[in-house]
Amino acid sequence: MKVFLKDASIVFVFIIAIMLPVEWLAKKTTNDSSVKRDYIENHHSRIKTLLLGHSHFECSFNPHVLGDSAYILAQVGRKIFFDVQLANKYFPLMENLETVIYSINIGDMDPGGDFALDWVAYAKTYGIYPKTFPENIQSRSLFFSHQFSKNWFMLQVTVDSLGYAAKKVTWDGKRVEFNPTRKTSEAVHSYAAQLTELAKICQAHDARFIAVACPLSNLYLEKLTEEFYTDINSVVDEVRACYPLEFHDYTQDSLFRADTLFMDVNHLNHTGATLFAQRVKQDFGL
Repeated sequence: MKVFLKDASIVFVFIIAIMLPVEWLAKKTTNDSSVKRDYIENHHSRIKTLLLGHSHFECSFNPHVLGDSAYILAQVGRKIFFDVQLANKYFPLMENLETVIYSINIGDMDPGGDFALDWVAYAKTYGIYPKTFPENIQSRSLFFSHQFSKNWFMLQVTVDSLGYAAKKVTWDGKRVEFNPTRKTSEAVHSYAAQLTELAKICQAHDARFIAVACPLSNLYLEKLTEEFYTDINSVVDEVRACYPLEFHDYTQDSLFRADTLFMDVNHLNHTGATLFAQRVKQDFGL
């Protein structure tokens, strides 16, 4: 028994000796998330216009059109739950913040917050943790959350000085296998609650709050039924019943009907992203 315990102790110490450096390195890795975090924390006084959301902004909205006081904190794959967490964490630092713009994905109004890899990413990069046990412990570790992968350490920085990941490819307009995802009424209501919370935070910091539904290709629009538009309108109405929200739906805008403005079925390329930013700037007087 003593021999077993001794051997087990040696194995345990060996495992910990490997895990701890890996966990530490995971927090030090340079990638798009860490670059954005560092910009927000070190240059918060520069930011007057902040763009939140997902890939419809990070890849498909050119912030340079708005000037160097704009910044894209939006990131590919982000759900609104984490935008709310980031707003709570960083808005108090942004003493010159005037406008917040959020991109609503009409084809995927998922509130988020229940995917393990998301939690680990935000725990490691932003120090944002779940409030429930054992998730609040698991999220701090690649190993405990079963998210350890060499890919974590191979991520590249793709964004520029304003958090924008320009895509200069041109979509060929060919059909692809995809389906926009209409959520349950409970999920849509939860999404509306998160957007309402974001509007509340903006009001508390005297920031103008704007939401847009980004331009979509003709092929994507073929997949959107009236129910998708019923959902997004109900979300906007629910938020507006509580807090100020300016909203414009660009999904079917006539200015963005050419496939050459897109990088794929639902993301604008750099040409389209520049045109979109110019349009938003004009429409909202930014």
